[in-house]
Amino acid sequence: MYLRITSQPALLGLDIKKPFLRMETSPPRVELDITRARVEMHSSRPRIHIDQSECFADMERRTPLEFSWYWSGLAREAALNGIGEIAEEGDQLAAIEGGPTIADIALANTDDYVEWNIDFIPKHRPRIEFELQPVEFNPVPGRVDLHLNRGRVYTELDWGRVDVYLRQQPYLKIEYLGQNYDIAA
Repeated sequence: MYLRITSQPALLGLDIKKPFLRMETSPPRVELDITRARVEMHSSRPRIHIDQSECFADMERRTPLEFSWYWSGLAREAALNGIGEIAEEGDQLAAIEGGPTIADIALANTDDYVEWNIDFIPKHRPRIEFELQPVEFNPVPGRVDLHLNRGRVYTELDWGRVDVYLRQQPYLKIEYLGQNYDIAA
C-alpha cells in the first residue's frame, strides 16, 4: 500500500513597526541676583596739638603778651641792678679817703671785657598732644537671590506594533496510491 502525504507548513507573516521616541529638552537655568557685601567706614583724622611756645621763647620769639612780660621783667631787673651799682659807687665815693679813686671806678665801668658763650636752641621740647578718633564702620551684608527655572523634557512616543498574519495556509494531503484496501478495524 502506498500513501503519499503532502504537507505544507503554515507560514506566519509579521508586520513590524518599530517604536519611535522623540525627546525635546529645555535645559534648566539658574538666575542669580547678587548684591555684594560692603563695609561703610568713617574715620575722623586724629587731632594733633603741638605747642612750640617754649621752643620759640628759647629763640626770643614770644607771643605779644609773653613778650611784654619777659621784657618788663628784664627791664625791672636791669633797673634794680643799675640802682644797686649807682648806690655802690656812691658809697665808694663817700669813702674816698681810703677807698678807690674816681679813675678806678671809671676803669671798672669800661666795657673792654665782653663775655660770650655758645648756646644751643631750642632747650625745651615741643609739647605734643593728640586725640584719637574711633573708626566707625557699618557692615552691609550681601545677598544672593536664586531663581531656578526648571528644565523640561517633552516626550512623544510612537508605540511600536507587531501585526501577525498568516502568509501561507497549512495543509495536509494524504493520497492513496494503490488498489488494495485492507480494511481492518
